[in-house]
Amino acid sequence: DGPPEPDYVMPDAGEVLLLKRTFIKLLCSSPEYLLPRAMNKEIPSRLMNSMISSLASIFTSLNMEDDALIELITHEVNQTSSSSTMFRQNSLVTKLLSHFGRTWGHDLFDQVLKPLIWSIVHDHASYEVDPIRLSGEELEPTEQAMAEAKANMEALIACADRCYETLDTWLRNNESDDFLRIRRICEFLYDLVEEKFPGQGMLSIGGFVFLRLISPCFVSPTQYGLIPEKSFDVKQQRKCILISKVIQNISNHQLFGVKEQFMHEVNERVVRDAIPRAKKLQLFLAGRREDGDPFERRAKALSRVTATRGLSMAPPRSPDELTEEEVDALPLMPMLVVVGGHVPAVVSQMSALQRKGG
Repeated sequence: DGPPEPDYVMPDAGEVLLLKRTFIKLLCSSPEYLLPRAMNKEIPSRLMNSMISSLASIFTSLNMEDDALIELITHEVNQTSSSSTMFRQNSLVTKLLSHFGRTWGHDLFDQVLKPLIWSIVHDHASYEVDPIRLSGEELEPTEQAMAEAKANMEALIACADRCYETLDTWLRNNESDDFLRIRRICEFLYDLVEEKFPGQGMLSIGGFVFLRLISPCFVSPTQYGLIPEKSFDVKQQRKCILISKVIQNISNHQLFGVKEQFMHEVNERVVRDAIPRAKKLQLFLAGRREDGDPFERRAKALSRVTATRGLSMAPPRSPDELTEEEVDALPLMPMLVVVGGHVPAVVSQMSALQRKGG
């Protein structure tokens, strides 16, 4: 009849609580201990999003969001072989970085991005500068389309310049506690990347602040609650995408190439002049002067954040300090599924570690 089925005794509530605490301890003592599997394999987007939410809840409940990000960013940079791919993929680390960036950047969203995007959406001017798109079904651009594209170029350039100027001014002058945390991450990121890829630190700041926080808001403003879906159609989305292209190229220190020849005039009128300004802004966010030396004023401004342990706004808590209600409320299942592959296997490993006093 085959071997007998192994007995399985359901853990009681106290054992479940103990196992949860053990898992949280293992996760938080060194985030890269349990996460490499999650970082190095394909995860369905829905499960990835649940996992990000689960991780964020755990780290936030223990006041260790910043410290965990530092560990995970370090892991990501150390595993990267080329600076051109750094933070460009939708990995667990980049998604977690985006999650906390959006949480801490709420002032940026409310005070800057929402008004800017609303003004673009409700501006009756057209920003379409691709004569092929304006020619309808014609295979070659018509004279009328060429003339329309030239007129629209003026509106696009004026709007892109205004948007970047607004962002530059706000990013330099905001010193709210939450946004200072973003600037502290920028400072750490710059130093870490410069050490491994000399000369690429500024681009890593652009990848974080612009690619991960700002550009997605222009591309999908409804997803971030900046514009109601009923107020956003395809034409308005195209306007926002064109603006995000200009802003992203400025941040990447890149001119538009042969694939987007219709944007070449933007190179001469906006991007070329704005790139030096972008470099200065990225150095500023990294806590550096234009000559690369540390910025004294930045260190003083950040003293409120760094006065406590690590980078956290409040002293970190031990998992043992969490109440039963707090532990029970943490959404641990996505973490268990991704990290362990199969929940009983993870529980078994956790039990063994607990018996060893791990």
